[in-house]
Amino acid sequence: MSAIAVDVINDYDTFVRLEPQWNETVDRAGLDHPFLRHEWLRCWWDSFGHGRTLAVMVVRAGNRILALAPLMLETARMYGVAVRRVQFLHNDHTPKADVIVAERADEVFAALWKALHDGSARWDLLQLSQLQYDSPTHDQMARLAAQASYPTSLWQSDNSPYLELKTDWEAYLAGRNSKLKQNLRNRLNRLTKQFGEPSLEVIDRHGNSPGDVPSDVLICRPRVENDDLL
Repeated sequence: MSAIAVDVINDYDTFVRLEPQWNETVDRAGLDHPFLRHEWLRCWWDSFGHGRTLAVMVVRAGNRILALAPLMLETARMYGVAVRRVQFLHNDHTPKADVIVAERADEVFAALWKALHDGSARWDLLQLSQLQYDSPTHDQMARLAAQASYPTSLWQSDNSPYLELKTDWEAYLAGRNSKLKQNLRNRLNRLTKQFGEPSLEVIDRHGNSPGDVPSDVLICRPRVENDDLL
């Protein structure tokens, strides 16, 4: 089995050239949403990357990509304090973010943490936001950081808005005023003409808990003697 190596990409052109391998890795990882595909991340960077530095991590075994961590480095203020923060390529326009892991997950996270730890003189805070409740990144990164005596914390992200219905949709709609119903019909007709007939997916998950919504893992670099970075 080939040894694992981590490359850190700071150059935009190199990142762009990764697109075929990137998306092939996303497919092997079994991800079924667009927010970690290269097209999304490249467009996001083109729109929001000003003032930030790419810090994309590519985990390889030989010539085969095992995992990708779409990270960046930025300067931010938190609670009035300037910090150098490593986080995913994301903002409020990105509902989901994560490390893309196709193979050898335990080894991949260990290699990523070692690369982050070895480069920790460049950052003060690692903030991994918009992780889904079942992402292994929660436990893996928190465990590795704790082993290295890095303070860690878990924040719950904002819940997605929703409308709780006491009855079915038809009964709910029947109780609305005529102006609202006409407005909904007009919007539905425009959607149908432009995109085709809409479909409805009903998601019924029982026993929801705070862990079922996106969350942030925060890892702080320990202060050292004569540390004047903050």
